[in-house]
Amino acid sequence: MEVSQETWETAKLRNKINLTFWVAYLAKKDGKPLQQNDYVIVDYFLDHPTDVQNGIFRKDWEDIRKYIIEGRADQLSCSMGIYLEPKTKGANNQDKTYAPDGKGGTIMARRRAFYYKKNYTNTAIIPQIDLSSIK
Repeated sequence: MEVSQETWETAKLRNKINLTFWVAYLAKKDGKPLQQNDYVIVDYFLDHPTDVQNGIFRKDWEDIRKYIIEGRADQLSCSMGIYLEPKTKGANNQDKTYAPDGKGGTIMARRRAFYYKKNYTNTAIIPQIDLSSIK
């Protein structure tokens, strides 16, 4: 419901992605998982998307929002978007919440959250992180 009532200018997501602190860390050593307390920070990167990237974020968000407003929130798919995707969240991906039905009422739909797609992390984030210490 929240996304359907926002505009891009007022979107909570827009504020979250405007400045993101990325941290690369080692979670395995010699192929074995480390305890979380033993993770080793390799590098970090402060990301502030360019105007072009923000334009792509905006289009992704607006396309997803359109589905929600039209009453198709339960049809959202991880294949949507170039930089953002709507993934289900909650217990067994079956937690439900109210969403617009496209006719002025509401329906129950699986809860979703916005995630960065690999396309964004692989092209805009990974190249900024120095991974030489783990090679």
